[in-house]
Amino acid sequence: MINSTFNQIFVDQINRMFGENGLSRPCKLISKDRDKALCPNCIIDPISGKSSGRYKSGGQVNFPYGQLCPICNGVGFLFNSNECTIDLLVIYDYKKFLNFGTNTNIPEGSIQVIAKFQDLKKLQKANTLVVDTSAGYIPNNEYEPVSQPQPIGLGASDYLFMYWNNN
Repeated sequence: MINSTFNQIFVDQINRMFGENGLSRPCKLISKDRDKALCPNCIIDPISGKSSGRYKSGGQVNFPYGQLCPICNGVGFLFNSNECTIDLLVIYDYKKFLNFGTNTNIPEGSIQVIAKFQDLKKLQKANTLVVDTSAGYIPNNEYEPVSQPQPIGLGASDYLFMYWNNN
């Protein structure tokens, strides 16, 4: 059994990393539904299944012939998506990953994030993670999940860790 004083020290130290002057970074979680809907703004090319670059009469935003549709960016369909921002501790160097025997098949270029347990559902739903939104544009800062969130803690599951791979 874990000593309650020791457990409290552990929780306090991890919480400090998430604190105002800590190491956590605001990260955007994006959840896209697997279902897609045809773009209501452009005519779809029946051969490619993508936008033909022609405006559909009655669409939301008119655009010049041959250009990308501003609604679907030329993809031809839309996903319903939800976004939220949470604070995460991000570890880029695989040698510094918390190792609980679960990272044997983690691809190169992956990151490990540590989150608070209260963010479990948000992490499970997310298809994309944008790291450190406070720093502006950073090349290659979008990741997709490689693992499910794993609870960690000393006698209680106060935190989670999860692996994400660069898109």
